[in-house]
Amino acid sequence: MDMKKLCPDADTVLELLYNTYYEHVCTDDTDEIKQAFDDLYNAMSDKTLKEKDAIIDLTCNLCRLHQQSGFIAALKLAHRLSHELNT
Repeated sequence: MDMKKLCPDADTVLELLYNTYYEHVCTDDTDEIKQAFDDLYNAMSDKTLKEKDAIIDLTCNLCRLHQQSGFIAALKLAHRLSHELNT
C-alpha cells in the first residue's frame, strides 16, 4: 500500500491515522474556538486582512502540529500500555 497516495501529507502510519481522525472528527469549530479567532483578529487591528490571514495560517498550522503530536504520543502510550498489560 502506498501511503503517499492515501494521504500525501503523512510520512508515517501514525500521521495517516491522525490525518484520518482529524478529517472525520475535527470538522466543526465550537463557539469557544470561533470566539478565540475573533479575539485574535481583533488583537491584530493594526494589520491588513492579508497580514492577519498569514498570521492565522501560521497559528493554525502550529496548533495542528501540537494536536498531531499529542495524538501520536497518546497512540504510542496506549500501545505500550497494551503491550505491558498483555505480558
